[in-house]
Amino acid sequence: MNEHIQKGKEALERDDLQTAKDEFNLAMRDPNPIVQRIAKGRLNEIKSRELSESKTRKSPEIQNVVDSSKSGFLSDLGYRVGNNGIPKKERRDILREAFYSTILKEAHWGPAGSRKRFEKLRSELNFRISSNYRKFEMTNAVNDWREDLKWIESEFSKEVFPGNSPR
Repeated sequence: MNEHIQKGKEALERDDLQTAKDEFNLAMRDPNPIVQRIAKGRLNEIKSRELSESKTRKSPEIQNVVDSSKSGFLSDLGYRVGNNGIPKKERRDILREAFYSTILKEAHWGPAGSRKRFEKLRSELNFRISSNYRKFEMTNAVNDWREDLKWIESEFSKEVFPGNSPR
């Protein structure tokens, strides 16, 4: 992982937003497009966090909605759904990147393009759906996750399950 991404994450853990911004801006200079996407996603997350913190002073419920969708590698890549999400094409590009990327730790995600990677992506989306489907404010996000789950299954299942389809 890029050293500036790591230092930026550590600064975020300390709530040092300025240092985090500086580190993620330095990471934007990395030639690897995945590192750039992570840095851009983190910079956007900081902007959202700053806006959210100013709104949270008025309504504590807002913070919970924002935080529930900001975890994991997909978020690091800029994957966002729901009312403040990104367009479908960009989400699909990020999901494709996550499936084929070699930057992910194989111990957790499996090799790029593998059945394990496919199942991990499906599991991530299924978890987000099942954790949020009863929350009215998450309706659009849940619909996006469901669409993306169907897309993942149609896009990658032939590659990882030749002659068959996933469960």
